Amino acid sequence: MSAIKMPHPQTLIYLHGFNSSPQSRKATLCAAYLAAHHPDVKLLVPTLPIDPLSAVAEVAKIIEEQSLLSHVGLIGSSLGGYYALYLAERYGLKAVLVNPALMPYKLLVDYLGINVNQYTGMTYELQPRHIDDLLSLQTKAPSLPKNIFVVTQTGDEVLPYQEAITLLPLSPFWIQPGGDHAFVDFDCVLPAIVHFLLAPSRI
Repeated sequence: MSAIKMPHPQTLIYLHGFNSSPQSRKATLCAAYLAAHHPDVKLLVPTLPIDPLSAVAEVAKIIEEQSLLSHVGLIGSSLGGYYALYLAERYGLKAVLVNPALMPYKLLVDYLGINVNQYTGMTYELQPRHIDDLLSLQTKAPSLPKNIFVVTQTGDEVLPYQEAITLLPLSPFWIQPGGDHAFVDFDCVLPAIVHFLLAPSRI
């Protein structure tokens, strides 16, 4: 079968992680890199609500507002990576998952109750229904695994990097020794992330 080339994405959507915001370091580094090297590419960084179904619905609306879905690429960090995987499968998009939380319904049980967002200072309550909603969004095996690029650091103190390898064995990986969950030297991997998202898809 001959390769089918798809149009380059023109809009990238960055999905931040749990207890984060559009002001996160990785989001601002993405914006700076694109402004310097790909000024024609638009970056959208929505503020994601704590409610998982609302977060996915808001990003889905953004995706659907684009003129062509093939012009959209996703970057998701931690919990944002979980959402990005779900939305990439739903819409047939490319996605880059950065230190992704692929089983957040287990991880976030420890955060049930009142929390404070480290960026905004906003107080919110993580409820048991949010855990159930996260489980409902699970993507067990993406139909186009080559469209999912996983970027991890072995020193991630929150999530074992092996988890992503086990759950997404057919996807391409960038595994960097050391680092942490926030992803040390994230700017060094940005060229590879953006190249992956802007390169034509091949089926």
